[in-house]
Amino acid sequence: MTALDSMLCKLQPVGIYSLGEDSNIFRELSAYGESLDMVQDELNRLLGESFFATAESYGLERAERVVGACRADLPTEKRRNMLCVRWSYGGNDFTPEGVRKILTMLGVEGHIIEYPHVQRLSVELTDSNLTPGQRTWVLSQLRALLPAHLEVDALFGGFCWDVADARGLSFGEIDSKAYTWDYIDIHI
Repeated sequence: MTALDSMLCKLQPVGIYSLGEDSNIFRELSAYGESLDMVQDELNRLLGESFFATAESYGLERAERVVGACRADLPTEKRRNMLCVRWSYGGNDFTPEGVRKILTMLGVEGHIIEYPHVQRLSVELTDSNLTPGQRTWVLSQLRALLPAHLEVDALFGGFCWDVADARGLSFGEIDSKAYTWDYIDIHI
């Protein structure tokens, strides 16, 4: 029901107003009704954006920025699922299943390799379409979310000499820049 219809229904029983479509009262109520409908539409949109389960645009972006980076490159449902998993993450999630949960909340897929005797965890990511910025963000999030005593490696397909050769990079050139393996894996 529009605001105009609602006002007309409420004023009809009063009987003191001429509510015909050619009356001044009807035209005034029509103007009010149109404005009230616009306000109601905006309130409905605001309400939808206030909860990540129903958000479509800026509501998702704001929720994502609270926990990391905006992932506008992903479908809306995947972004909502990532936020849901992120906010359900807790102190009891430091298990292999918890690490898989972290991968879900980061929007990536991969395999987890544990080296408990040296307190190291390697995550081999299967998504090779990540930009260098996204790779850096994923690595930083893995290190931020996992216990501090664990060494965490994120493998993004690894270094390949074919790629280095295609870019005209020799071992000496790569070595002279004093890159870390993390940098090489993310950027080269």
